[in-house]
Amino acid sequence: SRCPLRSASLLPALEHAQRVDAAAGCGWGVDPSEALRRGHVGLVNQGATCYMNATLQVLFLVPAFRDGILAAEPAPRAERSPILAEVQATFAFLRDGLARSYDPLPLVTASEALPLTFAATQQNDAAEFLALLSDNLEEALRGSRHASLLRSCFGGTLVQQVVWEEPPPTPGGAPVRKVSEREQSFLQIELDLKGHRSIEESFRALVDGERLEGDNAYELDSGGKVAAVKRLCLGELPPTLVIQLKRFEFDYEKMVNVKLNSECSFPMRLDCSPFTRRGLECAARGEPLPPSPPYELAGVVVHAGSSGGGHYFSYACPRDGPTAGKWFAFNDTKVTRFDEARLPQQCYGGGAAA
Repeated sequence: SRCPLRSASLLPALEHAQRVDAAAGCGWGVDPSEALRRGHVGLVNQGATCYMNATLQVLFLVPAFRDGILAAEPAPRAERSPILAEVQATFAFLRDGLARSYDPLPLVTASEALPLTFAATQQNDAAEFLALLSDNLEEALRGSRHASLLRSCFGGTLVQQVVWEEPPPTPGGAPVRKVSEREQSFLQIELDLKGHRSIEESFRALVDGERLEGDNAYELDSGGKVAAVKRLCLGELPPTLVIQLKRFEFDYEKMVNVKLNSECSFPMRLDCSPFTRRGLECAARGEPLPPSPPYELAGVVVHAGSSGGGHYFSYACPRDGPTAGKWFAFNDTKVTRFDEARLPQQCYGGGAAA
């Protein structure tokens, strides 16, 4: 809207008039709030807070998370989390704001409480910000009816397995397959990029694992040692899967941080069943994989530049509302339609953007 304040003051009157006419049996055939709020709201960059803006836009477009954050009741004032309050304010403007952009400076200021590598006003790693923000929100929601919000939206389990075979119990019998397991919960999964040209390859490397043999053989509770395979697989799958590609690493020869710009592709639909505990069990028994609904790609946070600096932006596809199913580019205050056919060129890496 070119006159956001005038539109904002007009909206309540329009909605009231619509309700009155609807009660009289005279429907308008249009929702004035949707007509005025048909676009997406951008976020003002405080100089180097693109990492925060790009992450928030993608999080906002996860309906269950957005609605849960906005519905979360405030804690008693003495215990209230400034970060939760400012995320709620930011999401409210992204949902209801009639201006083309919102200035999240209060959220940036509140985020100084997070143990980020650098000051919140400086550029930080988007994945680090997401992890620390998630921890803070979980703590802020503890004890409320929305305490499980993040786990219910993004929470899954990783299973660390050690697999080995023991001698058959009877002569001529088949070896007995044994599995030792330990589960750990996650809100986002880190995948190695080095040596892998796709997300599927990186997942495959997790479940292929490493051989434990010789001096490094697996030690049994009895004290004996056996050759084994140590691997990771997915246990419980989350409703929304958040994947972080490990593009930044420390070069111990040069003693500097480096960015891996090598290409790594990802599909629009990802079937994780071959990388789950159940899928691996089926494969071990020679059984077909059970059907599993694939994940639909909903958003990508992109970093363009080097390990020393650059710019974050994001691409995302709303799952609900009047723009559902359409892709958009979120670049701070600038929000534009985006052709998803360009995702490989813009997001796979192999150049400056990755």
